[in-house]
Amino acid sequence: MIKLLAAALITLLAGCGSKADTGAADTSEAKAEETTEEEVPYRDQGVKFMGGLITDEDGVDMKLALYRLDGEPVAIVTDSEAVCYGYYETEDAKFDDGVEFTIIDIDGNRFGYIFNKDMSGYIIDNDDNKFKAKEMDEATGMELADMMGLTLELEPESGYSFVEEQSGRSDFKDLDDIISCLKPGQGYAKVKLTGDDGEVLIVTDQVFEADNSAYEGHLYHIVDGTPVYMGVVTGNGSAYPLRYEDGILYAGDNHDYESYFISPEYKSLMVKDSVMDGINDGSNSYFGFLRETNDYDHDKDFTGGAKEFEAMIAERDKKPIIVFTKVK
Repeated sequence: MIKLLAAALITLLAGCGSKADTGAADTSEAKAEETTEEEVPYRDQGVKFMGGLITDEDGVDMKLALYRLDGEPVAIVTDSEAVCYGYYETEDAKFDDGVEFTIIDIDGNRFGYIFNKDMSGYIIDNDDNKFKAKEMDEATGMELADMMGLTLELEPESGYSFVEEQSGRSDFKDLDDIISCLKPGQGYAKVKLTGDDGEVLIVTDQVFEADNSAYEGHLYHIVDGTPVYMGVVTGNGSAYPLRYEDGILYAGDNHDYESYFISPEYKSLMVKDSVMDGINDGSNSYFGFLRETNDYDHDKDFTGGAKEFEAMIAERDKKPIIVFTKVK
């Protein structure tokens, strides 16, 4: 069970507009997906917008947004009077008329949603009232996260990796100085990412013996002559290692396609493409965004389905793995 965030902001949403009687919901707890020994839980990934809905009915003002906070599912649900925010669990549910939907439970506050393929959907409030909705774009999701004090992009000056923790240091003179702090069994690799002329150092706490690959990498680059921590990217166990080709870093697993480059404007790690099949967050809907260029002005929503998603995963898995130098 996912632990719930204890926050004063968690309140019961009520009186969010006109009611549409849908009948009592027949719920059944969703089965957790089986994991293999090689699969590693998501963690230390910062905050990412996964998708959301905004009501599309007169007199009703509700927003439901889904995120990943350090790899864990977080939801924000708002109406005109209150905000509900926290880690959530999911259940599969069904109305009396047979319509299926997904419930999210935030510390006992239960809401539901339905994502349709035509960019529409429904939000179900805490009283089982169903409201027509349209999909939330990333910009709106980012604004909502900012309101809650979350940061969607990995800021170059925030955070640290295991290197700072084990060395007791926070300042390094160059990238090689960071490498010198690694312990036996840990590893490093250097790549060049689109958006930065300099080298990017990737360090990992675990290098797989079979092919010197790694599923997790902490990134550093040089800003104004000083090494700066950029953030962490993850695959999932030895089956889904980090990959690299032509200035793009690839991560994720069979449910999550991720690629990265660098924002030249902010000198920070930037998500290039992020597409998911909805298995991990319980939506079971394909969603995400694509970026051809490393700015925020040319984003495109992913509008494909299973065929397109699986083709992206297959193409990613053909990219060369990153071979790490293991510290002896």
